[in-house]
Parts: sequence; C-alpha cells; structure tokens
Amino acid sequence: MGTTASSQRVRKSRARQAKATKRTLGVVPFAVSHERSELREFEAVLVYGIQELIGLLGKAQITDLAPCYPEDELARRRDSIAVADTRDLLRSADAAGLLTGRIDADIHEKTDRVESLHVALELRTIEGRKVDVITIDALVRNIASTMEPDRFLVDVDELMAFGKRAFLTIKRKLAIRYLAGPDRRKYYDYRLRHPLTRSFEALRYFVRARRMATRREDKLALYKRAVRYDPCLGHAYRNIGYLYKEAKDLETAIHYYEQAVHFLIDSETLADAYAELGLCHANLNQVDEAIRKWHVSRRWNHENKDVYANLAIGYEEKGMIPKAIRYFSHAQRIDPEYYWACRGLGRIYAGQQDWKRAIEQLEIQLKVAPEDAWGHYTLGNCYFHEGENEKARTHCRRAVELDPHGDAGRRAFQLLMEIDE
Repeated sequence: MGTTASSQRVRKSRARQAKATKRTLGVVPFAVSHERSELREFEAVLVYGIQELIGLLGKAQITDLAPCYPEDELARRRDSIAVADTRDLLRSADAAGLLTGRIDADIHEKTDRVESLHVALELRTIEGRKVDVITIDALVRNIASTMEPDRFLVDVDELMAFGKRAFLTIKRKLAIRYLAGPDRRKYYDYRLRHPLTRSFEALRYFVRARRMATRREDKLALYKRAVRYDPCLGHAYRNIGYLYKEAKDLETAIHYYEQAVHFLIDSETLADAYAELGLCHANLNQVDEAIRKWHVSRRWNHENKDVYANLAIGYEEKGMIPKAIRYFSHAQRIDPEYYWACRGLGRIYAGQQDWKRAIEQLEIQLKVAPEDAWGHYTLGNCYFHEGENEKARTHCRRAVELDPHGDAGRRAFQLLMEIDE
C-alpha cells in the first residue's frame, strides 16, 4: 500500500513538473516616451536580462517577441497591446503570461542628455475570465559623467536588482518550478550574487552583437568589445569562437572556446562549448584531443546525440570498433531514427560482414534520407551477399541514378555488372 501511494505521489509530481515546463512568457515591445537608440538598447538589455534569469529555473521557454525590427513592425506590436484583447495576444504567442511595459525618459533640455528613466513593467496573466495586471516599476539614473553627454550608463547592480525583482514576480505568477540538477542551482545562485556582466557597457555590446548586427565582422567587433569591458563574459567568448569556427579559422576558434569554458557555469552551455571544441580539434586531425573534449561535453549533457555520434566516429577512425559501436548505439537509444547513428552502425556491420544487422540499420538510414546514394549502394551490397539479388539490383540502380558520376554510382554500377554475371 505504501509503495503504491508513493508511486502515485511520484507520478503526480512528474505531471506537475511536466506542466511547469510548458509555462511560457510572451514579450511585447515596450512603449517609450522618445524614439532614441539609448532607450531601445536599454529595453533590449532589460528584457534579455529577465530572459536569462527565467532560464535558470526549470525549463520554461521564452516566446521572444522583442525587440522587433524594422520600426513599423515594432510599433505595430507595441500598439497591439492597447487595441487587442490580452487573451488573444496570449493565445497567439502560446504564452501563459505577457510582459510589456513603458519607459519614460527625463531628458535635459539644453544638453539633450538622458538624466533618468522611469521603467514600468507590466505582467499580464489570465485568472479565469479576469485579466490580471501586475506592475513593477523603478527609477533608473544615468551615471555617465557630464563630460560625456551622449553616453547612457546605469549602475549594473541596480539593473540586476530590478531584473531580479521582475524575475521573482514572473516566477511566482507563472508557477515556474526548479526542475534541474545541482549544477543549474549552482549557476542560479551564482548569477543572483553576481551581475551578468561587470559593466553595463559589456552587456550593451553583447546585445548589439547578438540581436542587431548582421555582418560577421560587425558581430566579432562587438563581441570583442564586450569582453574588453568584462573579461569574464563567457557567452561572448563562446560566440566569438563560433564565428571563427564558421570562418574555418580553427586555431583562433579553439583559443576563444577555451576562454569560454573557463568562465561559463551553466551545464547546457558548457556542454555545447566543449562539443564545438571537439569539432575544431577533429577538423585539425587532432582526434585524441577531440575525443577528450566530447567526453567532457557528454558529462555536462547526457542527451546530446551528436556528441555520442562524434565520439563513435572518432573511435572508428582510431580503429576502436567496439567503442564506436557502443557510442553509436547510445546515440540511437536517444533517437532510434538518428541518421548518423544508423549510417555509422550500418557501415561498421557491413565491414564486419554482419549483413543482417547492417541491412537493419541501412533500411532505417534510407527511411530518413531516401536520396543517399552511398546508403543505397551499401544496402545493395549487403543484399547481394545475402543472396537477394533483386533487392540488390533495385538499390544499386537507385545509387546510379542519384550519383551517376560519383564513387557511389560507379561502385553500384560495378556491383550491377557482377550481379548480372
């Protein structure tokens, strides 16, 4: 009886947790008293900071609708909160709550300097048929010196305190629960004790790079400027590393990824950074180092099938076939129709002349990617060795059709000639 009751409590707890993970927050652009770039940047920084905090507890998703560009789209979404029913907006955003607000600027008449901002956040939720509106407001002062009237700076501790107050209100209202393991709790506690960056300027440049810049060179310049203001901004190092990896400058990418993993704290981002590090080393033919990085990545995130597939390919290149099979199989347990796992296992089993197992994997591979010429050739070769010549012909002809001038097509044509003999 006690065991049954305990099981029921566990099931109910899991059901509550599953429900909690579906809580999402829609964000509508804020109304602002002046169309100034400083206010747009402040809005972007504030919303981004709240999103970062919400991401620390549970796995609540953020329906990110702000900031939106170009300006006419921004105005349309901002005005929609006034003319549309909140219930319709929540439904269209698939959100449990809606965050919007207003920013009023106090601007000095002679210097045109932003002296202070009055920020009022509005959290709207539906309680039965009633639309509940909670307002969180604050006064934010410009701390730039009078010698720099065009600058807009705020005390990052005040901004973090305001963001934390908004976050706790949102968390309580949307019933976001803490669902993850101790690493995320450590990350959450750390980030509440320490601001996201040591300088508002660093976060300003980070948000510009992430949300506004489109050219790779502009993004790189902005991210590098961000880490000059805050040398501990791990997310910026990671994004710089990614940009260099995409440009095939792998040595530089490795340098920045190493910086990133030194400063990053949350488990998911650390896992991704180590996975990318492994790819950089693999592309430089440093297979042993790549394998080491991928092992670290899987310890931070046990559910990344790409990391297990990369580990398997690395061990296959080193001739350690049992380990390759082990990690391909692990990736396939995460996703039974994962292309790279099916392809890898099919290739290995075919090389071991285990034709039946190879056929089983290759059939799944071609179900996922029916235009794969190598898959058709390999499957045709397996059927040929199993004595099923008609099936072998069918797949070899398909390989020739898909790749008439490539290696797969040529090998398939040779196998067709051998079958006909």
